[in-house]
Amino acid sequence: MPTLEQWRSFYDSWAGRDPRLASTGRPTSEAEFARLGATLAHWLQLDGDERALDVGCAAGMLTSQWAPRAAAVVGVDFSARLVDEARQRHGGERLEFEVAEAAALPFADGSFDAVACVSVIEHV
Repeated sequence: MPTLEQWRSFYDSWAGRDPRLASTGRPTSEAEFARLGATLAHWLQLDGDERALDVGCAAGMLTSQWAPRAAAVVGVDFSARLVDEARQRHGGERLEFEVAEAAALPFADGSFDAVACVSVIEHV
């Protein structure tokens, strides 16, 4: 069984690659990201006033699609390299990225109105 650091190294290796390949290795079009982002915003019931969290945001491609529909969004990933890439590509006033592990999130209970955790469970 790989250690946590081995997994981190694996996900760190995604940084610098085409983020449209996501975790599947197959190209995902901007239109697909937009459709999935709109679906997530609907499921999360975002209407512009919420503070939302994206756990396992990777390079932020999907997060950046639904974030404009919330008041503020925080994306977290345990790969510092992916978080740096997400910050460079998508960070801004209403969208920020932090390094954090899903099992030990550094936020108080009730900090967010909505939480997404897309394409993470199959990697745990």
